[in-house]
Amino acid sequence: MVSLGDGASYASSDQGSASETYYLQAIADGIISAAHNVGVYRSQLLDSYNGKILRIDPETGYGLPSNPHYLVSNPDAVQSKVWSLGVRNPFRMTKKPNTGSQVPSDGDPGIFYFGDVGWGTREELNVVTGPNQNFGWPKYEVMTYHPPNYCNPVYAPSTHKLAAVDWRTGTARASVNGTIYNVGSSQVPGPSFIDGNSSTGGVWYTGDDFPPEYKNTYFHADYGNKWIHNFLFDSNDNPIEVKSFDSQNGSVVFLSTSPVDGGLYYIRYGTAIHKISYLPSGNQPPTAVASADVNYGPSPLIVQFTGDQSSDPESGLTYEWDFGNGPESTEANPSYTFTAPLGVPTSYTVRLTVMDDGSLIDETTLLISVNNCLTPPWSALDIIYSPSGLVDFSSDIQPIFDVNCIGCHNEGHQKLNLESCCSHDELWTLGAGAPYVDPENPEQSKLYRHLTGDLLLMPLFGPLPDREIDLVLKWITEGALDN
Repeated sequence: MVSLGDGASYASSDQGSASETYYLQAIADGIISAAHNVGVYRSQLLDSYNGKILRIDPETGYGLPSNPHYLVSNPDAVQSKVWSLGVRNPFRMTKKPNTGSQVPSDGDPGIFYFGDVGWGTREELNVVTGPNQNFGWPKYEVMTYHPPNYCNPVYAPSTHKLAAVDWRTGTARASVNGTIYNVGSSQVPGPSFIDGNSSTGGVWYTGDDFPPEYKNTYFHADYGNKWIHNFLFDSNDNPIEVKSFDSQNGSVVFLSTSPVDGGLYYIRYGTAIHKISYLPSGNQPPTAVASADVNYGPSPLIVQFTGDQSSDPESGLTYEWDFGNGPESTEANPSYTFTAPLGVPTSYTVRLTVMDDGSLIDETTLLISVNNCLTPPWSALDIIYSPSGLVDFSSDIQPIFDVNCIGCHNEGHQKLNLESCCSHDELWTLGAGAPYVDPENPEQSKLYRHLTGDLLLMPLFGPLPDREIDLVLKWITEGALDN
């Protein structure tokens, strides 16, 4: 099952030839035909992929014979693959557990829930319960709204399937057996929410680690207003109750659960993967955070450790430091002197363990390198890249930018040009109040934080190999030289 958006402009009522789009280039390149230059109306065309839910054979990409518009003469035709149509931007889609058949010829892939991002007035939670269901876009946005200007009768469906729930610019509503009720009514109890800006999608929860009332219920997120709500559906996939669940989670772009350790996982855009767990005791575990003012240097090496950034939601903490060579400390921020034979590189793994009042613990480690002028794992890179021990900007760092960065960060970029003509100077001179490189605090350099995802992850298509990120950090530590 594959979900596809309408491919139209969000900036205007795109009925084709929208000036802000590249429709002429798309026609010239054969991406669309002239007949498909109809903007949002592609959602209603059976010979267009746009605005559809497809059902395809994963081995061939062809449509399946049990699809509603299958052509025996052309299984690779677009209409042979169409399962549902009339959607705008089906962001995330999930299958309801224990529905459907594993036999393709049965024509029953199961029941699918998805978030459909609205144009500007309403957001949708939709349920695909069978083949050839038309969700009405663009004649209808959600249950009853008629977007202005989208009135061409040629593309108006005779009937359309109502959204299960809609919200934004007015009270949230639910469709129960075809009748529309406000959320918060006696028919669909729950908070009468109006907030929302981009329906993400969700996941069914079937685990046993949450309280019983959450078992076999559906969680759905909204990206724009940063909430996760819990929805209870009846056996006919009608919403019958809504619960507020979390409104502090940030912009959620994906929800999932783990069949191994339970919990509700979500991806917060631009930051990290988070897990929501239920703790019957009410005592949440602490979080250990350790840092050191230096990580490497000649013996004797005096290191000031900081552990008081560790935290616990409910209580105070006790600290236990293991310095990796016998001695320990129970201070929050101890100092320790590491020694090693002259000229012999020696590494120590320092472990901080914190415990809360309920005896729950968390641990974290730091690596301290004595008699090693490089922070591991750079010693191996030393031999590979530069006999002198210094990273060469032109031969080691610039090629990383050339391969991964200059497609976006070029002469036309507003903030940072990483082409060979300019990259070194701009890394030193640009940035919001500070340069992108800081040899005094290399791990706090904006360039390094972007590469590791501590700031918005760069490159956008995915992280660089660890080996290249380590090399960039080594170059910054050595002074970010233009060598």
